[in-house]
Amino acid sequence: LAGRPRLSTHLKIDTEGTEWAVLSRLLASPEDQDKIRTLEMEVHFSYVPEADDAAARDLDEEERFEQRVQIMERLLERFVCTGTTLEVYSEGWDMAKNCAESQCREPPVHLAHGMSVDQFAVSYVNRALVPRLAAPAG
Repeated sequence: LAGRPRLSTHLKIDTEGTEWAVLSRLLASPEDQDKIRTLEMEVHFSYVPEADDAAARDLDEEERFEQRVQIMERLLERFVCTGTTLEVYSEGWDMAKNCAESQCREPPVHLAHGMSVDQFAVSYVNRALVPRLAAPAG
């Protein structure tokens, strides 16, 4: 993002599990966040690839989820969520039907009706572009 002007960049992150380190670095730089107009990414809540940093690999599952949820919440300070693939994934998903012939283990992250939300895509727009939402509700 070096040298980019404010609100000039569409950022797409699809790094198969290493997005959390990328997002942590992004959240540490308000200047870089201000350069992002729109953000699209795919997130993986429980996948820990070999390429992830050692600190992330060493966290137990509960700590890792907590850290990742905090990152998602912090994004809302400067960005508005405009959509996810969760709506599409959950259309017609029924635990009784989808798991009728096999044992479905309870996913680590799931909706009330049992559908896993471990991996999904999500889109954001910079709050500065949505004047009535310039500051998070609180």
